[in-house]
Amino acid sequence: MLTYSFQHIPGIGAKTERQLWESGVWDWAGFFKAPHVRLSPKRIEIIKDFIKASNHHLAAGNPNFFMDLLPADRHWCIFPEFRSFTAYLDIETTGLDYWGFDITTIALYDGATIKYYIQGRNLEDFINDIEKYKVIVTYNGKTFDVPFIEGYFKIKLNHAHIDLRYVLKSLGYAGGLKYHLKRTRPPLPG
Repeated sequence: MLTYSFQHIPGIGAKTERQLWESGVWDWAGFFKAPHVRLSPKRIEIIKDFIKASNHHLAAGNPNFFMDLLPADRHWCIFPEFRSFTAYLDIETTGLDYWGFDITTIALYDGATIKYYIQGRNLEDFINDIEKYKVIVTYNGKTFDVPFIEGYFKIKLNHAHIDLRYVLKSLGYAGGLKYHLKRTRPPLPG
């Protein structure tokens, strides 16, 4: 999926990306083969340089290169290429403020196993375990889970971060998962 995206290249937004696809340039490799791309020679060279850098960072397993450049609602594009380095993360806390409240539980799923980190048992193990991953996926984690974890443990999570809140918002969903489950749940009989 990532190699079909051009929006991480400065100056290329959704409109230009769509124009590239419509002209037959479906992926990075296709850009080098395209005989008639309607862009200036200078812009073509810049794009080629970014594609070369993109191939390098993809081969090196560096998702942050793409995350720093892609719009938030397009972060999901990195997922297929980095699936085996991805952890899904959710926390429960005693309050909503970062200061003065505790993390009670962290749930971490890596596509195969679920681990629970519980206050008073193994919560501190999370710090070492999260380092096994390059990408984390959350819902609203950019504004809550990750800042709360960083403040609580006094660490910095430098992972690429796919926050599904932004992806879903771009698809017209807002209000959180509980809101949508309530709206789509059939009424109880009686």
